[in-house]
Amino acid sequence: MKFTYKDTCGVKQSEIDALVKKLSPYLAQLKTASQDANYSTDEACLHLPFDESLRQLIAETVQKKKSEHLREVMVVGIGGSILGSQAMCQALRPSGIPFSFYDTVDSRKIITAIETIKRLAAEERQLLVNIISKSGATIETHANGRVILEILKEVFPEWQKQVVVTSEPESKLSSWAREQGIDTLPNPPKVGGRFSVLSAVGLLPAALSGLDIKSLHHGACEIDFNEAAASAAIIYLNLKQGRLMHDLFLFDSDLENLGKWHRQLVGESLGKDGQGITPLVSMGSVDLHSMVQLYLAGPKDKFTTFVTLERGEAVKVQPMDAGYDDIVPYVTNKTLAEVMAAILAGTKEAYQKRALPFVSLDLESASERELGYFFQFKLVEVMCLAKLMGVDVFGQSCVEEYKIITRHILEK
Repeated sequence: MKFTYKDTCGVKQSEIDALVKKLSPYLAQLKTASQDANYSTDEACLHLPFDESLRQLIAETVQKKKSEHLREVMVVGIGGSILGSQAMCQALRPSGIPFSFYDTVDSRKIITAIETIKRLAAEERQLLVNIISKSGATIETHANGRVILEILKEVFPEWQKQVVVTSEPESKLSSWAREQGIDTLPNPPKVGGRFSVLSAVGLLPAALSGLDIKSLHHGACEIDFNEAAASAAIIYLNLKQGRLMHDLFLFDSDLENLGKWHRQLVGESLGKDGQGITPLVSMGSVDLHSMVQLYLAGPKDKFTTFVTLERGEAVKVQPMDAGYDDIVPYVTNKTLAEVMAAILAGTKEAYQKRALPFVSLDLESASERELGYFFQFKLVEVMCLAKLMGVDVFGQSCVEEYKIITRHILEK
């Protein structure tokens, strides 16, 4: 992954260097945490890419669950329990088993799941349900999971073999699963949901879909901690200049879920004590036709990260007839990638003309390695950013407020 910022980020190199130097002790702490096989620190998630035993456990689970009769994988979770695997499946489009994801409570989606389960049972085919909840008591996940499991029990005599639960080892959900004879995968207690993409939470769906989780982890192991710290410093310096919004502008339609993963990471990690950065997700080139007027001419309260993905595809705009070709002659014989590159270059130049600050992250291939690098880079970045802001990156106490009220409403 290529990170570029000079001449576009809106702050001086000397200011960036000063903050990276200030972060040096914390960067050393993060590097130590990345080698802590006991997952004993708050930054424990950084060790996940180095955990060979975790990859072996995932490989064994896949070997046990994946058969020639397996026709669909249903992933039940919400937030950090599901966004990472959705991002990977969308960005890399594995050609393996079909996946469906169930996050919010939606009767129409669950009815579709019920119909799918009954159809596969009638065809004597199998499916696998992966229920993911760090605490084991997430309301939406519990409700969706209960409906799906009830149907499984009705139509599959050995339904337990078609379920995997991913949760903290001592959660009530994990305990129930073990009592039922259902396979479980552990989520280390120190690894919070939004930091769990490279744990069993994200790895089992990725591996079942056919993705190379070893390459995913290896990419994460390769990140440049100083670059991630520099990115955090740039965002922080722009925040201090009144840019309270961070727009992740993704110029690839298959990266939208990656943007949503990043949105949760930033929102939950930094929204503390009256501080925070509002994360935005924009899609190129679609949102150039809906939001760019605001971005260019509206309040100067946004900082942008442009994200691209090199796919190496070469669909060409072929000549058709003189009348049609002459309408927009300059796209004739150009590949769609060339057209998009020109749109991106034009967008960046427009930003520069209006002194709108941005950095660029270029994923150099549609590969597990590049995606792993991106995930780990962003995890380190947000930890460094929280350190500069003086907020607890790992807490999210306010999220519990609505959950408590919701439970009281449902108990009436």
